Amino acid sequence: MRKQIVTFLFFANILCYYSQDTIKFRNNEVKQVKVSEVGINDVKYRRFDNPEGPQYIANKNDISFIKYQNGHKDTFGIAAPAVVASAPSVSQSSPSSFSSSAPRLISVDGSRLVYGGRGLGDSKLFRLIDEYQYPKTKTIMLDHFKTYKKYKRNQYISGFVGLGVGVLAPYIGLMTSLFSIDPNSGSSDFTPFVAGIAIGATVGITGGVLSSICKHKRTAEKREIARLYNEMK
Repeated sequence: MRKQIVTFLFFANILCYYSQDTIKFRNNEVKQVKVSEVGINDVKYRRFDNPEGPQYIANKNDISFIKYQNGHKDTFGIAAPAVVASAPSVSQSSPSSFSSSAPRLISVDGSRLVYGGRGLGDSKLFRLIDEYQYPKTKTIMLDHFKTYKKYKRNQYISGFVGLGVGVLAPYIGLMTSLFSIDPNSGSSDFTPFVAGIAIGATVGITGGVLSSICKHKRTAEKREIARLYNEMK
């Protein structure tokens, strides 16, 4: 009877061994797990000895290969790393999900924001803020985003108005001068043309300066959003 029990336990251990998945990380760490999902950038899994426990997330760049229970094997190469700005090393977790790699950060490239190696547009930036997990910081970032949009709108308005008046005012002045003939001398009065040049230059320069100021301020707002986002708190 004892021999039968030992035999049963032996085959049970063998069955358990072959019903688990194996992940080998690039640091040579090996984990016996149950893989639940293999995504584009991440692998989700649970510990084999705790299948109902928390779900872990590992970056594919950290994994050498996965060997599944059916014998199939997936080998992963290293993707080209994204360039990110210097930021504190942080880890991100939630009660039901743990990550073995650092979260993505927003980097600053001149006046642009970059996320995951790509330029970050306004709609994508808003989605990142809206999905941020820290409510207090999220509210602050939304305020900065509204201010950023205001400066962006004012930048374009100032630029277009300055450019438009700068071009049209001298033209209107010239046309007025050409069609205003002095009845006594028979010559045109170029006073409107001179005035048009003065008005166009003044408005054009003023619009350009205001547009530049607004651009500088909206860039500062974007930088502040990136800084708050990268703090992860």
